[in-house]
Amino acid sequence: AMLRVLMGAAGVAGATAATVLFHPYASAEERKPQIQEFTKLRVRHALPETPDVKKVTFELPDADFPLGLRPISAVMTKAVVNGEEVMRPYNPISSPDANGTFSLCVKKYEKAKMGGAIHALREGDEFEVKFGWRQFPYEPNMFKRVNLVAGGTGLTPCLQLIESVVANKSDKTKITLLYGNKTEKDIICKARLDHLAENYPHKFKVHYAVEDAGWFWKGLSGKIDSKHIKDVLPPPGDGVKTFVCGTQGMLTAVCGPKIYPPKGSPQQGPLLGMLKELGYTENDVVKL
Repeated sequence: AMLRVLMGAAGVAGATAATVLFHPYASAEERKPQIQEFTKLRVRHALPETPDVKKVTFELPDADFPLGLRPISAVMTKAVVNGEEVMRPYNPISSPDANGTFSLCVKKYEKAKMGGAIHALREGDEFEVKFGWRQFPYEPNMFKRVNLVAGGTGLTPCLQLIESVVANKSDKTKITLLYGNKTEKDIICKARLDHLAENYPHKFKVHYAVEDAGWFWKGLSGKIDSKHIKDVLPPPGDGVKTFVCGTQGMLTAVCGPKIYPPKGSPQQGPLLGMLKELGYTENDVVKL
């Protein structure tokens, strides 16, 4: 069957060479990651997260150990859809120390083959997944401050970084997340984000921007714009790194699109859009 790798949409940077990854608090000698090859995993839960996003939790072969996640990383999924084998990467959203399971949040786009296949999963089904690669090799205290600008399911790689930083007492990095969605109902993992912000206020702050805000909405209103960025994010400077993840349209507006050559891995491309206008440089920004 024809093999197609689906790479677009938010949440996953370009496919770089597969990298051996390890649990964030274990050395390479202590524990290697699970599912290094495509493995049929049982679905433990498949529940709606938002009207068009489904959260699917998979059971790992070894229930006593975590997936082996280090931020920022992806897994690869594989399925046969209408007789065609397709693959697509996703960023797990599980806590790095969660034993025995991991979860994906997947949005269903019109005509999306893999998204449709994952949205059709039910408890007890099996689905092929393998451990993927690191999109960005974050290490504790790599930066003094991290800015995260995310839209929709573009939150997923950002959540990995947030979870890793707040869970590690020796990591003094301070994170600010600016998270945009169409409506309040479209915000994924909101309870979890609010919990992290409430319990780790010295490490993590979150600001929500909603396009179709209701009368009782207390966050930012409208699409993410230059004013939002300037008002809530620490300015660029030494020790500050800004990560952006969302749809291609969002990236184009905020920082300029990534470049997808016919062969090879996607490239960062020049810094454009709002961040350039606000004085950011290419060294300040990472497009996920």
